[in-house]
Amino acid sequence: MDFVSGALFDGWRLRALTGVDAFTREALAIDVDQGIKGEQEDARAKSEAWWRNYNESRPHTSLGWLTPVEYAAAAAKIAAE
Repeated sequence: MDFVSGALFDGWRLRALTGVDAFTREALAIDVDQGIKGEQEDARAKSEAWWRNYNESRPHTSLGWLTPVEYAAAAAKIAAE
């Protein structure tokens, strides 16, 4: 787990707590918090889109160019044999 912080284009600060599985490199959770309701919902929607892309579409060199979801499925298949 790690905190990530940044700023939006209008200067508002944003913090997110992320959790990543050490074996599959899969992003397990992202919790975004900010003081303004409308921007908080926007940040959560964008973090959800990033989470899906990171886990399902973006290959990782450390996983042999597989996505975390593909890597986890391959590891589960090997473990089941």
